[in-house]
Amino acid sequence: MVDAPPEIMRSVTVERCPVCGGTGPRVHDDVADHWFGCAGSWGVRRCDGCQSLWLDPRPRPEDLPLAYRRYYTHGAARPAPSVGKRIVGLLPSHRDDEPGARCWLPPGPGTALDVGCGDGRTIQALRTAGWTMRGLDIDPESIRACREIGLDAEVGSIDELDPGERFDAVVAVHVIEHVEDPAHFASALLDHVRPGGRLRLVTPNAQGWRAGRDGPLWRGLEAPRHLQVFSPGALTKLLRDAGAVEVQAVTSPRGTNGLVRASRAAGRDRHGTPIDRVVDGVAGELAQLWSWARLAAGRAGSGDELVVTARASA
Repeated sequence: MVDAPPEIMRSVTVERCPVCGGTGPRVHDDVADHWFGCAGSWGVRRCDGCQSLWLDPRPRPEDLPLAYRRYYTHGAARPAPSVGKRIVGLLPSHRDDEPGARCWLPPGPGTALDVGCGDGRTIQALRTAGWTMRGLDIDPESIRACREIGLDAEVGSIDELDPGERFDAVVAVHVIEHVEDPAHFASALLDHVRPGGRLRLVTPNAQGWRAGRDGPLWRGLEAPRHLQVFSPGALTKLLRDAGAVEVQAVTSPRGTNGLVRASRAAGRDRHGTPIDRVVDGVAGELAQLWSWARLAAGRAGSGDELVVTARASA
């Protein structure tokens, strides 16, 4: 067989769920990358056991970097919110915005590691809350952006960290859905949490209400970079199997507005008028308010963002 040209991403079949090893039907075919223009289309399966979603086929490991050529996890620090955004932020649907920015950690002091720190926004939020922060990311441009604004961050993966280093808290915000072996990743994170320390993971929720409503256009799928998307039960079990204790999973409406805006834009291949963008923004805020109302009414697992908290065994 002749190998494909290097700019073409080759694929491999993944018949079993990478989270629990189960099987399940294909729920989406020909899912495209509407957001960063990666060539190709991908299938998505849902596990009959843990209810997680996974790509089948998915990119070959050696070709996966091609999916990130136009993918930005770095950039300038966020500007101060406008008056309009501050007013919108007073809505009850945005009540998780501030704790979410801190990855739901209480105020410091303490030492914390942000794995997959991107442009350092979580580092900044936690540092403001009293934590002594350090960032880690495999993207050199992300680390450059962090250092330009004075953040302590370095290039590398969790597997490359000194085995003896421990932190009072380790956080990974929208990272575990990108990794090839989520069980190994969870164990590696816990290895760097001090006994009794905290671990926080944030990731899209495979059972969120927008995942079912938006189907193959759901922004949380983000094929081919999201190799799997977890259900609350699946990620809880993954951490318990890794040795974590006091594991709890909750869902949040945080970010629903952005997911909806992105999904609506994807439905028209990102082309749209200024009026379309205004309508998308209104639709996103209404969807976030509705998501908050669902959670307030007892639909505990329906939020689009999944937050799992745990402690390292003492």
